[in-house]
Amino acid sequence: MKTAAIYCRVSTQGQADDGTSLDTQLQLCEKFCRDKGHTSITTIKKARSGASPRHPGLDEVRKLARGGSIQAVIAYAPDRLSRDQADLLLVAKEFKLRKIDLLFVTLPKDNSIFGEAIFQMAGIFAEVERHITRAWPGFPLSL
Repeated sequence: MKTAAIYCRVSTQGQADDGTSLDTQLQLCEKFCRDKGHTSITTIKKARSGASPRHPGLDEVRKLARGGSIQAVIAYAPDRLSRDQADLLLVAKEFKLRKIDLLFVTLPKDNSIFGEAIFQMAGIFAEVERHITRAWPGFPLSL
């Protein structure tokens, strides 16, 4: 059984205060973790913009990875790790070099070139969404 760190993040303190987003992410990630046969050794929940290159919660996960405490990282979606594509790819590469599975509830694990392309596109779209919501608050991103 692989040990895993679950990482949940919302962008604003308001989202964290109402609890909906963090709690929902956590419930889905815990179920996913069990379904994959992993054991969660830690859960990190943070309210912090994904635009910042400094993510205290993600830094905690990276420290666990460097120390060899985990074999997997589980997040709800790629944009929960970062809304900056370069940061997202850097973290993914760091985990890959340490042979740590990076798993997402919303994105099936696919190590093919096509799976990598979809992962990278998810990173691009997360960054675009961040720019749109910053430039036009209240802009409807879903119809």
